[in-house]
Amino acid sequence: MAIIIEDGTGVANANSLTTDAEFVAYAALKGYSIPATEAGRDVLQVNAYDFINFTYESRLQGSRVKPQIQTGILPRNYMYAYDVLVANTSIPQDFKNAQMLASFSINAGVDTNAVKTDANLASFTVVGVYSETYQDGSSTPTLAQMPAVSKVLRPYTKAGAN
Repeated sequence: MAIIIEDGTGVANANSLTTDAEFVAYAALKGYSIPATEAGRDVLQVNAYDFINFTYESRLQGSRVKPQIQTGILPRNYMYAYDVLVANTSIPQDFKNAQMLASFSINAGVDTNAVKTDANLASFTVVGVYSETYQDGSSTPTLAQMPAVSKVLRPYTKAGAN
């Protein structure tokens, strides 16, 4: 499998924001273990690319530049970060970092298709009889939680713009 890199021009069939060389260098810098083969690393990057696209599309400012061609959320029109308009021909390094961080999480065993079947537990008691209390209005999220990815992408979201 070969990855196809989105470079900011709206590449058809793109499935990654980062090259294998970028991924290997970032993993070494951060001290993460990754697969020894490029094919194994490509699988992580493609899955992380999908996770970022599916999870953050609705949260981001702006819109895709070429929605009929693009397979991912970048490049985008009308997206600001740090009070500066992001060029609609660029792939900000933060998005590359987010994809690589998501790749590390997936490699560590995070299942991006997992389903949580229980509501959020508020408390439990084990004094003679077991009991549980759930948080009011808690839901059962189906998406993996990757706080580092969310923090990196926050400046580009609608919430981060406020």
